[in-house]
Amino acid sequence: MPSQNSVLLQQLSVLYTLSFLLMVGIMPLWSIFVIVNKTRTNSDTVIISGVISAILTLAALKFTNLGVLAICGVSSIVAIFRNIIFVVPYSAKYIGLKWTTFFPLIFLTIFNFVVEFTLGKVLLHFMTVDSWLSLATAVIIFGLLSIVLSFVILLNRKEKAYFFNFLKKNK
Repeated sequence: MPSQNSVLLQQLSVLYTLSFLLMVGIMPLWSIFVIVNKTRTNSDTVIISGVISAILTLAALKFTNLGVLAICGVSSIVAIFRNIIFVVPYSAKYIGLKWTTFFPLIFLTIFNFVVEFTLGKVLLHFMTVDSWLSLATAVIIFGLLSIVLSFVILLNRKEKAYFFNFLKKNK
């Protein structure tokens, strides 16, 4: 988008994806509400967080100079709080687990993000991305290394063994 402010677009992208930093590790938990037939409670929190987000966004637009950044930033922050305060503890509770059971997933996801972010910064020191081909090459290299690192960081021994057994069976 050559006619657009590239710095603003990058800032908006980062703010939008900020909430996914915490959410990606817990996305499967969203299905628990459907499985245990507790969709009303979940729906209510979505509506409440939407109202809170709208109010906070309007306040940020009125009292700050953030402009369009306030829209992405506030919605991401509200989504993070909704997931931490409601989704994580209640999904554990609804399936009979301790309410803190899934919190380590958040920390593991953040740790994995930091490792991958660092990997990306290191790769940029060794690669020059100045064309579509060099961008595609960088993405492929980063993607492959990220898969390996995520496999090592995110999966426990049992999950890794299951994966390797699955590969052996399906040769």
